[in-house]
Amino acid sequence: MDNLDAASLIKKKSAIELLVKKHSEKLNEFPQFSNGLVPDEVRNTEKYKFHKSEFEKHFKALQEFNGNLTNYQKKEMSKYKRLNKE
Repeated sequence: MDNLDAASLIKKKSAIELLVKKHSEKLNEFPQFSNGLVPDEVRNTEKYKFHKSEFEKHFKALQEFNGNLTNYQKKEMSKYKRLNKE
């Protein structure tokens, strides 16, 4: 991973998290059975497929981003958040 400073890393992570949240919320708007499963008629729509694939793509990117952070970067991000808490 690039040698980015804590603020840049936090900004990049927040952007990915925002995309994950956006598509997750869209997926949760679709009708579901009481057990949480989505009916096949809904799962086969283009809109559902789009949001599902975008969610999975961005979620995987977030996992990869978090996995590639060094312990030093994680500590620096944590310290930066603590010091800049409003």
